Amino acid sequence: MGIKQYPVALILGTDVYEPTKVEERRRFLEAMLDETAPRDQWELILLAPEMETIFFQIPGLIEALGLPSPSEVQRERAKHQPRAVLIELLSKAGGRGSPDWPSWFRKTLPRLPHDKIWRLKPFNQLQHFLEQHQHRSETGHPSPR
Repeated sequence: MGIKQYPVALILGTDVYEPTKVEERRRFLEAMLDETAPRDQWELILLAPEMETIFFQIPGLIEALGLPSPSEVQRERAKHQPRAVLIELLSKAGGRGSPDWPSWFRKTLPRLPHDKIWRLKPFNQLQHFLEQHQHRSETGHPSPR
């Protein structure tokens, strides 16, 4: 009995910001993925330093989600610590007490403006990967590059 393989896209935060460290992590993860499946069956997307970076790449998104506008200092810090800044903004919006970050993040993801997110470079890469595999599943042939 054969094992059916499906294409996989892995989206991860790098937890580091320095380009050399990000590239080091990319090479390590790609080597691991290469051992598990052919290259055309997976896509690796790294968001530096954390996935929460996307909240600061789309103008007006934070405010549209009901959070206060970040200060200039917070915007600068968000380049290296986006999760920490979002938690600060969430605390400010929710009053006292520690915010339930994982719960808020899960509830918020579906509300993000998909049309704007797909335009961001990492997700543009994901969209291309998905389109290739959709073409392959519909025609049985790889899509032309």
